[in-house]
Amino acid sequence: MTNPGSPPEVLLRGTREAPLVQMNTTHSRFAVLMITALMIAGCKQQPGQSSSSTEDQAATAKDADAGIKPTTDSGLSPTRSTRATSDRPSARQTPESTDRATRNVEIGRAKPAASPLKTGTAIKFEPEILSLGEMLAGVPKTGTVTLVNITDEPVLITQAKPGCGCTTLGWPKDPIPPGESADIDITLKPGVKLGVSLNKKVTFMIDGYAPQVLSVTGDVAQYVMIEPDVLNAPDMTPTVSDVGGTSQVADGADETTEIRLTATDDMPFKILSATPPIILDMPGEASTEHVLEIDWPTWNETGKSVKVAIATDHPKAPTLSTLIKRSARDRRRPIPPTPKLDNRANRMPNLLMAARTGNIDQLRLEIANGADLNVLDPESGRTALHHAARKGDYEMAQLLVEKDIRLDAGDRSGKTALTLAAENGHKQLVAMLIESGADVNTRDMIGGSPVLWAAGLGSFDTVSQLLEAGADVNIVDVNGMTPLHWAASVGGPDSVNAIIKAGAKIDNTDNISGDTPLMRAARSGKLASMVLLVDAGADLSKTDVNGQNAFLVAAASGDVDKIKVLVDAGSDIQSKDTRGWNAMDHASNRTDANRQAVMDYLNTLAISSENGDDTPDRPAP
Repeated sequence: MTNPGSPPEVLLRGTREAPLVQMNTTHSRFAVLMITALMIAGCKQQPGQSSSSTEDQAATAKDADAGIKPTTDSGLSPTRSTRATSDRPSARQTPESTDRATRNVEIGRAKPAASPLKTGTAIKFEPEILSLGEMLAGVPKTGTVTLVNITDEPVLITQAKPGCGCTTLGWPKDPIPPGESADIDITLKPGVKLGVSLNKKVTFMIDGYAPQVLSVTGDVAQYVMIEPDVLNAPDMTPTVSDVGGTSQVADGADETTEIRLTATDDMPFKILSATPPIILDMPGEASTEHVLEIDWPTWNETGKSVKVAIATDHPKAPTLSTLIKRSARDRRRPIPPTPKLDNRANRMPNLLMAARTGNIDQLRLEIANGADLNVLDPESGRTALHHAARKGDYEMAQLLVEKDIRLDAGDRSGKTALTLAAENGHKQLVAMLIESGADVNTRDMIGGSPVLWAAGLGSFDTVSQLLEAGADVNIVDVNGMTPLHWAASVGGPDSVNAIIKAGAKIDNTDNISGDTPLMRAARSGKLASMVLLVDAGADLSKTDVNGQNAFLVAAASGDVDKIKVLVDAGSDIQSKDTRGWNAMDHASNRTDANRQAVMDYLNTLAISSENGDDTPDRPAP
């Protein structure tokens, strides 16, 4: 009850007992109307339902004890329970509304606190810093780091995040048991800049522990110095003269006119190519110093590139580059939009279109009309002869060769028509190009030659043709790969045999992983290729950068037949790599179907030695 003269009090009650709310008289009339409407709505119940229940009141008290504030519909007071008041929902209390109200309460609940990270480190890196040592510009190098669990519980690596320049094929997906380890290969690819030290990071995310960071370092030595670091390009834009209104090219007094390359190790080297082709009178002889004159008009016509890359045959400096600084007016000028594909025919010479599509009649017509036979494809830098050679179109290639055409022109990668014909196995076309005077020892941007590419991608016929024509069987590309490496790895046994008979060095090692041709054959080559190398006297004890010989490589690769050949040839089956892993360790690390077969064979070797066989026993893994 209210006392006369005092402000009216309005009792707001819902399904639970509500506190009294006192209102000013200025708002009372509106409040009474709203509250009356709410109370009428709350009284509409189905038969058998009560406005409140003992269970609901208990829930209210429980929520209050827990510090949970009931939700409200109007913002003035609670009008419905967040729990059902009976087993059967009312017209107002649908399951959807109950769930929604429950969610409203849940939002107010405090989230469980995240588990704190464990103190200390979980893994130890071996080595602590992955140093890849001396590296070649632009050539990736791979190293292996061992992750050792130094805790007393299994450790799970959830992610390995390599920094810029680093890559990794993955990380151990299973937990590493206490005291045990797992290996991960990390590859670092330097840029083309010489004389720099690299320091990259790989971050390992570990379940329950703070992340750990591994440093990956390397040094890119400068064996060939390129000067200047930046070329000043002239303003090639025609301008209107103040006198007479004539069009002329702006003055290029500040332009750079030459590039100087000097061998810091006094090793003579050749210039193989330049991309874009802006060098006048490319030198053909090897020298410790080259001065190259820049062809700025060609630079202007080929798109005004901001960099020029120069390929050499120097084994430690295969690619060098320098930046080109365009004029202020060129930098301000917007770059024209890239033409649509349907306009491609309009910008590509008809001669090249005919060669690319194999339209020999159109090609004849273009030749008759005096078309430039050495015109370059704007996309690949290839000539019409390149396209004919790659496709194996003998008739078209012969038609072009009979004319005044550059047989040894290189495309953007430096490959000639002979290289393309050889690596695609077109033996008739290879024979015709050789007879026409094509250079069998020309080098591309990575130091490859026709026979090197033929050894890996071509055929026995093209390899034999090139060797008979005087191709260098021991030519080495920028990665230290020889024709025998390529043939042993992905080529055929016939090619391996031909290269061996031509006088190839059997035990050359590459610059990437220190592999010999025998190791390449053991890892990915044909069994017959490996047998040929063993019979030719390949060194079974030679090891790669990880301390693995061909026997360990074969065990890691999971080929029992290859392992047997190497064992029969006298391989040391007790050998271990730099991590201390033996053949059984490598075999047990596999996850495919070959794992058990290799392990069974290695166990047989151990049993044989225990029974008095001459084969030495294998140490326990």
